[in-house]
Amino acid sequence: MLSGILCRVQRYDKDSKLRALQDCALFLQAQRLGLVVLTANVSDYDILLQLIPTGQVLFYRHNEAIPNLLGLSLCPVVHSMWWKLRDGLF
Repeated sequence: MLSGILCRVQRYDKDSKLRALQDCALFLQAQRLGLVVLTANVSDYDILLQLIPTGQVLFYRHNEAIPNLLGLSLCPVVHSMWWKLRDGLF
């Protein structure tokens, strides 16, 4: 049902519906396990967060000025949160 709402709001075609279903499954599984989803997909996950505000999503964007961690270039806020999480400061 969540995937159907996302597809209608985003006006996805048939090819994008499977990706939306996978995003919804990942979002719900992470919520169930108390995990945070790390994604650059702001458009879909913003809608999911509006529908289910208890989910946790951490967004990143590509930025060549920030050191590359795990193959991702993270924005400064996420970069600083990453190190705090790694060092157990949260």
